[in-house]
Amino acid sequence: MGTVTCLLPTTIRPNLSPFHPHHPKSPQVQPTKMEKMFTSSTQRDNPTHQEYQYLDLVYNILTNGERRRDMCSTISYPFYTHPRRKHSLTNPHQLKRTRAGTISLFAPQQLRFNLKNNTFPLLTKKHVFHKAIIHEPLWFVSGSTSNAPLSAVGVKIWEENGSRAYLDSIGLTERAEGDLGPVYRFRLRHLGAKYVDCFHHYRRHFHPRYHFHHHPQSQIPASASAQSNHPSRNPVP
Repeated sequence: MGTVTCLLPTTIRPNLSPFHPHHPKSPQVQPTKMEKMFTSSTQRDNPTHQEYQYLDLVYNILTNGERRRDMCSTISYPFYTHPRRKHSLTNPHQLKRTRAGTISLFAPQQLRFNLKNNTFPLLTKKHVFHKAIIHEPLWFVSGSTSNAPLSAVGVKIWEENGSRAYLDSIGLTERAEGDLGPVYRFRLRHLGAKYVDCFHHYRRHFHPRYHFHHHPQSQIPASASAQSNHPSRNPVP
């Protein structure tokens, strides 16, 4: 109970991570703080600090990873407008979306962090809204498509997508304020169900918790990809 195992994404963009422990530098230029992180454990100020697990992972990806061309991170669903292409899951026009490429490493070592003393392994340079990172994932796994539970606890990040003015502006006048439509949390919990509204009870449709409890060997797919062409999904404002 004192540790957590993190399976972080093992794909990084080389143009966003240019630092390398063997990168040639001019003697007149001092190494940056980021470059100092990619040093051997014997050269580190605190070799046992758990953050070095992540830094070692980045170094491993940069050193041993496989370079790949950039692919679109979202899957389009052209069969909403082209029924004959129902088996086409990737839009060829979205390939090389950023033209940055990636470096990937298959099955790296797991990262394990100690959660004692009220610590949390948060890896970011940005200011963190802690209330959001707690309540939004819980709301996500609940399958809710209403913004009301988040607004009730002071998390406002989805309010614009379900505001009355925005729903009316895109023609969804019959949809209640705060109803976000069949967004990805709905598809994870109710795969195959026809979306009605955020108040409808969908338990008779596919539900991972009940389905896999009774059918542990099932290989039924579930997708949380952004179906931008879905006719009942609220477009991004």
